[in-house]
Amino acid sequence: MDLISAGHNRSYEDFKKQISPSVKPVFDTLREYCLSLMEPQHDSILIKIKSDRKEPQKDIVIKPSQNLDEIKNLLLDAYNAIH
Repeated sequence: MDLISAGHNRSYEDFKKQISPSVKPVFDTLREYCLSLMEPQHDSILIKIKSDRKEPQKDIVIKPSQNLDEIKNLLLDAYNAIH
């Protein structure tokens, strides 16, 4: 499971070359929204997760050396909770 990459070790620029012009605006809007859920900090990244409007937002601080598997699972759980 790789929720963060554009897929198969492609750069975003490579991905944009392969996406159809009609889909690109939708993709860019979703990409912008996903990036808005993250805030760079001095030595970390803050990710905001809210899987239900009745639950409080979870703020997760990610350090450069941290394993991302747990974060990916939290994002997947939040995604599944709203769908």
